[in-house]
Amino acid sequence: MQQGSLRQSVQSRIGLCFRRMLAAAIDLALLLVIAVVAFAPIIASLWLAVFGYLENFGLLYTVMVDGLLLCLIAVSCAFAFLLFYYPCHFESSDWQGTLGKYVLGLRCSSVSGQRQTFGQAARHVLLQPLIFALLVSIVLLIMSGTSSQLVSSPAELKAFGAAVPSMQGETVFLVLGFLLAPYLMALLTPRNQTLADLMAGRLVRAEDGRDRLSSNASLNGLLRDYLLKLFSSIALLPSNIWKCKGAPVLLVLALWAFPLTVCISALFTFPVCMFKVEQLVRAADLNSLREYNRGSLFSRLDLIYGLLSKDFEGSAEFRRRCLSTAIMLKPEVYFYWYWQAQIHYAEKRYREALAEISQSIQLYDRGSVSIPLQSMFGTFRVQVVPEKDVEEGSLYSMRASVYQQLGNSVAASENLNRAISAASHADDYKQWLALHESIRKQKESEVKIQLAQATVIANDAYKILLKSPARFQAKKDIYNRIIMLNNGGVDDIARLNYDSAIKQFKMAMDLEASLNREEGVDAHDEFSTAFKKWQIALDLNKRHDLASRNLSIAYNGKAKSIASPQLALTYYHRALFFDPLNEPAQVNISDTIRKLGLDPDSFGDHVKLAESAVAKKDLEGAAVEYALALKIKDDAEVREKLGALNKPYPKNSL
Repeated sequence: MQQGSLRQSVQSRIGLCFRRMLAAAIDLALLLVIAVVAFAPIIASLWLAVFGYLENFGLLYTVMVDGLLLCLIAVSCAFAFLLFYYPCHFESSDWQGTLGKYVLGLRCSSVSGQRQTFGQAARHVLLQPLIFALLVSIVLLIMSGTSSQLVSSPAELKAFGAAVPSMQGETVFLVLGFLLAPYLMALLTPRNQTLADLMAGRLVRAEDGRDRLSSNASLNGLLRDYLLKLFSSIALLPSNIWKCKGAPVLLVLALWAFPLTVCISALFTFPVCMFKVEQLVRAADLNSLREYNRGSLFSRLDLIYGLLSKDFEGSAEFRRRCLSTAIMLKPEVYFYWYWQAQIHYAEKRYREALAEISQSIQLYDRGSVSIPLQSMFGTFRVQVVPEKDVEEGSLYSMRASVYQQLGNSVAASENLNRAISAASHADDYKQWLALHESIRKQKESEVKIQLAQATVIANDAYKILLKSPARFQAKKDIYNRIIMLNNGGVDDIARLNYDSAIKQFKMAMDLEASLNREEGVDAHDEFSTAFKKWQIALDLNKRHDLASRNLSIAYNGKAKSIASPQLALTYYHRALFFDPLNEPAQVNISDTIRKLGLDPDSFGDHVKLAESAVAKKDLEGAAVEYALALKIKDDAEVREKLGALNKPYPKNSL
């Protein structure tokens, strides 16, 4: 007998749990239907209200950027409130349960059997997501520890990746476990209570005769009673909310009401802002326009107009007008000028395109841009740093194209070099090759003329040089040695062997210096005069400059491989001493000075570094620092010190 009653008790508990799950499914489906039916007309009416302010159909995209997001937030807040209010109202009514529970003959009450108040029902509704979030957090913490143990070494990473597909089934099992866990717990409690029921003091029980599906009541009558109870409660909504007790419940309601109010008001304010901007644009009142943009609810209207200008389905006039408005609102945004240059380039208005792309590059080089983003809780400033490897290449590539259309091949080549170094786009490299081929053809005739003139000079000098063949051969051997050393140093740089490169370039420069000393002694000798002409005709007099530049490159590469900023600065000094136009060395010197805690833009700091170099007998470093100090401020005493340092190095005078 006892065994039969126990079996019957277990069966009744299982049946009650299944009825509760089925009731939850019915309520969720019903709420989704109500949400679609109730909120669709509201959203449609908001869109129609927005349409009333539009003068151009293309401006619909303007509203969609912010308006659609606000609509989604508003609808989400309203649906969240419906999920909260619906069970609270019905469980505290004379039905004592939602429609799903009412249909399946379930009644909700307090532990003592009394009908719940609205606040008691609200406490249970709020406890459910909190408990669910707590369980998920605990499981995720456990899983994160397990995952870290699974992938404790790189060798196990492949095995862990292979196990991921099999974990998808476990994920589904976990989700189902979370959903069913409260009802499984109810099976183990004396009065079929979940954890939220126990904490809220709530009881769900089945009552005989309350199963409306098995009763004679028609479905129409049931729905009629349900709708009357639902919509009649709307008038009592403020009073029901007021009955909620407890700071947590009131805080949740306040957090829901605030964003909903802001979103709805913003939806109606947005077209008004657009209309005001259009009026100020027509009046050409730039100061008022920018002030209004900063003070309005939508403080980034320029982004909306910028996005509209990229709508390729709109007319060219409409896109141009939107982009002009964006530039008027925020002239410091570089990509607006870039977009406008693209439009003018497509229209073959190359002069305007050149001015705009140059302005874009100038703004881009200033670095990061601070953009305020408006949200329902206030304005946040976000630092947008340009992607150097992508944007810079596009900007310089476009300016190169503009220069090429204007016939300035040299400027086009320089900009293509910058574009290739920034992004290495294949199209830029092809354009660069084609451009250099064009430049080569343009200069071919000039080169032929210069070559003919040099040949005449070289032949005349060669006749004199042949009178002293041994002396001439000795000088040629020295030049061949200089060329060999220079080429060997270049190969060492390619292999990152900077010490060997520095040694070979110094030897080449010493040989060049010995030739210069010899020519200085016999300056009026016929052979020396002829050799000088032969040297100039064949451009051999530039070997020293070439070796000097290569030596600067080697010193710069050597410095980059040194961890100590103080020692690296010494090599950077030498790099800039042998080639004052070495831009990478200039940048690296500034960065290294900052690492030492000094200011590269300070006259006093450069003088301090120069005096320190003099004390260490580092004359090259002292000369460089004095020269950098003079670029900041002209000083007679520093200029005199620099002149004294440059006397031993006339060819490298800074």
